Amino acid sequence: MTKFKYEDWLMQFINDDWYIQINTSENNIIFDEVVQLHEKWLGSLNYHNFIKENQEAIAIDNLPGFLENEEICKTNEYIKSFISGVFHLRIDGLYNIVSDYVNAFNEIDENSFNAVDESGIDVAINKAFLELTEKYYEELITMVRNTEVPDEFKYCWRDLVELVKRFSKYESREDKLDVAYQLLDYLTSTIDGFDDLSIDLTDEMIESSNAFIALLIKYEIIFDRLILLKEHIEYKFVETKGLPENFYRMNIIDRYKEIEAFKIMNEED
Repeated sequence: MTKFKYEDWLMQFINDDWYIQINTSENNIIFDEVVQLHEKWLGSLNYHNFIKENQEAIAIDNLPGFLENEEICKTNEYIKSFISGVFHLRIDGLYNIVSDYVNAFNEIDENSFNAVDESGIDVAINKAFLELTEKYYEELITMVRNTEVPDEFKYCWRDLVELVKRFSKYESREDKLDVAYQLLDYLTSTIDGFDDLSIDLTDEMIESSNAFIALLIKYEIIFDRLILLKEHIEYKFVETKGLPENFYRMNIIDRYKEIEAFKIMNEED
């Protein structure tokens, strides 16, 4: 298998993600689980096979229902189970994104002859990003279409269809680069909106609704990690080459700041 051109930056991205998972207070309730899985990563360091090698430890079919009785949601058992499920989705998303990105990049890079864009940045960085953006949003649309949800949730599907119709008209590079960001915004705002949802559903409807919400959470994580990975590699490329900073967007800066904040807190302890 062809080695990734920016392997060191990629490994930094993965290890930074683990650093955040270990230090975020949200994961305190599952700290031992996070540490044990991190140790498995340190014993492997093979991002292509990590999910396959640890399928049982990273099972993602245990995300409890988002729509549950309020009293159930307050229990430690529910909270721990939900946070664990989201953590598994994050790790699964991280390694699948990394592996897919490396494969897409290497295939593009093989025929790009080290070409750079108008800003002097390796063209394969954004081309791989655009290729995976399309791959993931087509997956999302197909899965949403095949997931039965109550009428109260149909607006989510309609909003997604409208977004996709808009995407099909995009021609400029800037517009196409914006697709993943728009999808992430859509997913985040839609999921946040469920917190204030007050509807009366049957048990069967609740089950299908929860499956739908879990699907949206999964792809929110996927697009978030895809954006951050692309921006991280792009940022490191510009920094290393001493190029003028002409980034499309820089969500990754907030991630760098979060890591620095954790480091300062750990030094104080």
